[in-house]
Amino acid sequence: VARARLLVVTVNDPDAASRGVRTARRLAPALRIIGRATYTSEIDRLRELGADAVVAAETEAKSGLRRLVLAACEDDA
Repeated sequence: VARARLLVVTVNDPDAASRGVRTARRLAPALRIIGRATYTSEIDRLRELGADAVVAAETEAKSGLRRLVLAACEDDA
């Protein structure tokens, strides 16, 4: 971690992800940390613990589904 420039935390356990972000931030204050939360309600916690950016899986799943639906509608037009 001391030499890393970027850490991406994708653990599916919110407590483990929180520990990972907190520990990485403590060990490497300048490290860029990107986190993945399962739910949007977990985003703020990871940000508070030091993640620079967080994406929620549920939001990405909704976006992906929206793209597929729109593409299917265009195919039918």
